[in-house]
Amino acid sequence: MHTHTLYTLIHVLYIVSFCDLRCWSVFRACFVYFFSHLWFPCVSLQYKWVLFLFGI
Repeated sequence: MHTHTLYTLIHVLYIVSFCDLRCWSVFRACFVYFFSHLWFPCVSLQYKWVLFLFGI
């Protein structure tokens, strides 16, 4: 893994960890939206798993 990629990952995790609840909710919604489209062909099982994982 490149140093820049690792730095970016740490930076993102740092931002997310200090984010308030509203910001996290937006991030979570975008994450679920992205993966629901990524898994569109087999959305029925995985999407329910993602919803369960994030406690929606």
